[in-house]
Amino acid sequence: MTMIGLFTFLPLYLAHELRYSPALVGASMTVVQGAGILASPVSGVLSDRRGRRPVLTTGLLVTSVLLVALALLKLQLLFVGALAVLGFFLFSLQP
Repeated sequence: MTMIGLFTFLPLYLAHELRYSPALVGASMTVVQGAGILASPVSGVLSDRRGRRPVLTTGLLVTSVLLVALALLKLQLLFVGALAVLGFFLFSLQP
């Protein structure tokens, strides 16, 4: 549910509230998706070595903290960096 809400409303938030250009909105969404693609194999290996519970707990905790932090960050570079970390943890939890 978080991922669907993020991909539905994040482009609107970036364009209307933060006044990002269409190219920067697309780049930000690409960063989120790209980080998630890189995260899936990493989380799979960690899940095999340490177990599912620590990986899920860490991922959900980081995702929750970052969603709150995204509302507070206004600098473009920090915002896009936080989006990358969010995508890394959010997409890794899907499989």
